[in-house]
Amino acid sequence: MASSVTGSVLPSGSKVFTTIPDFLFIPEFVFSYIATLLYFIHCILSAFRWKSF
Repeated sequence: MASSVTGSVLPSGSKVFTTIPDFLFIPEFVFSYIATLLYFIHCILSAFRWKSF
């Protein structure tokens, strides 16, 4: 029995950037990296401050 769906369901190559939800994954990774980095810096500086008391 043959499938009635032809072609690829997921876009590939530069076609990934033609839709808004697929295009937003790049800023998502950038902002999550920045947020994680700021969190670790905050934890490290807080530990130094706590140790100095």
